[in-house]
Amino acid sequence: MGWLVFSNLFVAFCGAALTAATYPLLGQPPRIDAVVMLVFCGTLVVYNLDRLVEPTPGDTLHEQWVARHRPALWLVAAIAAVGCVACLPILRLPAIGSLALAGAVSIGYCLPVYPRGGRWHRLKALPGAKLLLIAGVWTYATTIIPLLHLQTAIATDDMVMIVAARLLFVLAVALPFDLPDMARDRAAGITTLPQRYGYAGTRNLGLLLTVGFAVLALMNPWPLAAALLVSAAVTFALLAALGPRRGVVYYEVLLDGLLLVQATLVMLVWAGMGRAV
Repeated sequence: MGWLVFSNLFVAFCGAALTAATYPLLGQPPRIDAVVMLVFCGTLVVYNLDRLVEPTPGDTLHEQWVARHRPALWLVAAIAAVGCVACLPILRLPAIGSLALAGAVSIGYCLPVYPRGGRWHRLKALPGAKLLLIAGVWTYATTIIPLLHLQTAIATDDMVMIVAARLLFVLAVALPFDLPDMARDRAAGITTLPQRYGYAGTRNLGLLLTVGFAVLALMNPWPLAAALLVSAAVTFALLAALGPRRGVVYYEVLLDGLLLVQATLVMLVWAGMGRAV
């Protein structure tokens, strides 16, 4: 499990699958294109850099694993960075032009970019910014970039609904990840919602976000709406089981796997719609 999960290959694959599943929501067949590969490679770069730049390893299983495999993870990040660059010439110009801000935010999330108190800090050290940065970049990468690559108008009601639903879903999934990181975040001077609300408050907020996602899912055409509703139900059930005794499998396999669950459901429904026609 170490290499699949702790090297971030699994979450990169889940994010790429979710990106591919965005196309059916836009009326297009799912595909593996430059956008999907960019999300896969970009996730490997950002997630590994975030761990590798930590000055001292923590005592969690993940952090100790990273400490033992630092040279290999630097190589993974470097290869993934080359992959990101290789994707750029294949993207259409609107998508390429939009990547500067997303790239800057992603790098600033991992590396110190702004001064405060005589030291340089990462963007996620801004009070309350960590969750919003994660959800914003994931939503942008898995919806806005595909929209721009297809040169689809973003301002239409349907497009706004798709982006808003994805944002609520990603917020619900990403929110619990700050719970096992509370000690590390406090040591790094990072303020997060789970520090204030604890497990119960975080769970309830995640459930509320999932309900909001389900409401927006109903605005999709049937049966794609049904696939999203099942995804919402699975997400709700998993978040309802959130508690202090949950470990690596819960957070880095089951929660991350929710992205893959939604992608699989949407693509299966799309395949069924194609056979019906």
